[in-house]
Amino acid sequence: MGGACCGEADGYPAIVYKIPLREGEEGHGVITDASRKDIYAHGYYIKTRPEITGSREFTFLFFQRTLEKWGNPLDHAIAFVHVENGNITPSPAFPNGVYCVVILLPGS
Repeated sequence: MGGACCGEADGYPAIVYKIPLREGEEGHGVITDASRKDIYAHGYYIKTRPEITGSREFTFLFFQRTLEKWGNPLDHAIAFVHVENGNITPSPAFPNGVYCVVILLPGS
């Protein structure tokens, strides 16, 4: 939780308020904890997740949502976004700045 995904996106807790249900639909969400955070794995420091100081709102496409086989076991969604200079920013790998979003299904 909170670590880097593919080296370019960092995980942040989020609320997804619109889930894209089919190809061509856009989802919407907001980061709920945009703080800077040191990331550790098995007790070893890995990196520091940057703070988001700009807008915490994000959009994502149908193919950018994940559907875990057993659902998301957390009480919040997780957005893996690319952050530079405090803002969710596009990169060559992520044109909208979003790598993927681990959603909570309605009623979770």
